[in-house]
Amino acid sequence: MNGSPWKVAACRAVATAFVVGALAFLTLWATTDELKPLLIGSLTPALTVLATRLGVEGTIDSRKPPAE
Repeated sequence: MNGSPWKVAACRAVATAFVVGALAFLTLWATTDELKPLLIGSLTPALTVLATRLGVEGTIDSRKPPAE
């Protein structure tokens, strides 16, 4: 993938957050049919992944000098 390290980290963060959120949603769906707990329970890990992979990893990767 050609692009800045931040864009690469953003793509990985979004993909990982989607998978983690979907798995959390399906796991919680086995225990409840109420929408509010499903949304909170699936968005919390998804947003955590976005914050760590995009915010922290993306910032660190974008500050590295480019490989030659």
